[in-house]
Amino acid sequence: MKPRETRNFRNSGPQFMLDGRQRRLPSTSRHATIIIETYVTRFTRQEDCYSTGKNSRMPREMRKEMLNTVHECHLGMEKCKARARNTIYWPGMSSAIKIFISRCKTCNRFKKRQQKEPLIPHDLPDRPWKKLGMDLFEYGAKDYLVVVDYYSKYPEISLHKRKPESEMITHLLSILARHGILETIVSDNQPFSSREFKDFARKWDSELCTSSPTNPQSNGLSERAVQTVKNIIRKSAEEASDPYIALLEYRNAHIAGMNYSPAQLLMSGTLRSRLPAKSTSLMPRIAKDACGQLRMSRHAYITSMQNR
Repeated sequence: MKPRETRNFRNSGPQFMLDGRQRRLPSTSRHATIIIETYVTRFTRQEDCYSTGKNSRMPREMRKEMLNTVHECHLGMEKCKARARNTIYWPGMSSAIKIFISRCKTCNRFKKRQQKEPLIPHDLPDRPWKKLGMDLFEYGAKDYLVVVDYYSKYPEISLHKRKPESEMITHLLSILARHGILETIVSDNQPFSSREFKDFARKWDSELCTSSPTNPQSNGLSERAVQTVKNIIRKSAEEASDPYIALLEYRNAHIAGMNYSPAQLLMSGTLRSRLPAKSTSLMPRIAKDACGQLRMSRHAYITSMQNR
């Protein structure tokens, strides 16, 4: 390219974006044609935005809407950033998310308090849906059952109209019919130590491990899952939004210190949500290095608990 053409390339002519950088087409048609043929085919149209690679680039007029969509579930700073980075992009997006969340009244109101007792982690299973934690909690005069997979951290939640063990078992049967029979149940004593629930576990070939009444934090994963679900329900009630959308986004958000979400670890795929996503990002993909990442994440958690 001649010096004069180089000046034209830098200072004039049509502009376009590639890999997050601003580019200009040169004034000569020959060089412009080469650039167009080389790069333009990499872009695909996704409704009102364009994408290159796996992320959709958001035009300026759509960014406020995307900030609201990313944060509508109030999952916290890091999970919101991770969800956004998986599907969308614009220059300065992380900073915009940080500022947006720091100004959220709902998040500031329900900000986590310092945990009093460290939760005791269990051994890591070698596959999904092998070992489950279960717990009951009450919120807004309603009873909820939370079931969480020790491998994928994937949570299931069911609303109970009554407290008898028979209704809880009915909800569990529905969950097991979706994901399969587990091997080990970790729970608190009540109501999981009842004769009816023990018979259920025996019939479904599952080992029942209940925590000591004086040491309930040994059911650590379930305790954390309950707090997470409680926060989702509280924040949704605060803003009169749908808690199941928040639960969907939580299942899609990467686990801290990992490149995979609970949905990817359990189902080998990302669940379609309200965030724009290319069809290829929703295709099944096996998490090949998941066990190594889970061990590192578990080690980091134990270290942080010991340093408190």
